Amino acid sequence: SRWMRDNGPAQCTEQALRWAREANPSATRLYNDFNISSEFESLVATLCEQAAPVDVIGIQSHMHRGAWPLERAWQVCETYARFGLPLHWTEMTVLSGRPKAEDDTDWHKHHTDWKSTPEGEQAQAEYVAKLYTLLFSHPAVEAITWWDFSDYATWQGAPAGLVNADMSPKPIYDRLIHLVKTAWSTNERTHSNESGDVHLRCTFGTHQVRATDASGHVLTGTFTLKRGAEREVDVMMT
Repeated sequence: SRWMRDNGPAQCTEQALRWAREANPSATRLYNDFNISSEFESLVATLCEQAAPVDVIGIQSHMHRGAWPLERAWQVCETYARFGLPLHWTEMTVLSGRPKAEDDTDWHKHHTDWKSTPEGEQAQAEYVAKLYTLLFSHPAVEAITWWDFSDYATWQGAPAGLVNADMSPKPIYDRLIHLVKTAWSTNERTHSNESGDVHLRCTFGTHQVRATDASGHVLTGTFTLKRGAEREVDVMMT
């Protein structure tokens, strides 16, 4: 656009972020792009140098041409973590069928014959479990957004859902449920010491606490554990 040509992408992006802050000061302002390149890195650097009101750096990762090597995913995290902002993987696509052909450059085309396969579904589940584990382990990563839930309606018609078109779950669905609800959740039963303190190893996130005193009275409360936050928390029980 003329506005972009006259002012450049960094100034236009910064102005858009300032308008967003004026419209909703409490919103989380996120800048992301699909083109994870030196140009994107340079623009992020400029926004940070100019103290633009950006709260989060977003990484789009539509892997229509094939899954990224895990080393690349980690390097992307390392590259953008140096700006000191949280990272959100905002648009994640991993196929359960054949990759997009290299000579197919029409990203707006909708395919009707792009099907999921049993072998592709197993490969999708194995890869995504490793990728989510890698991202969950990186100190800068704060959120992951899977892009297509069902194969019934996906971008470009790609076999990219967590479930099939008939809503039956793929292996990836059950694998992610296990990771999020079991492997990365804390479900402990313990006793407090004489001072009323409880010592636990907890995963990051929001936790519900239920306590029963010697008289059988039940109290409940919540606390949130974040990376870099104080590891000793006081929970208000009611």
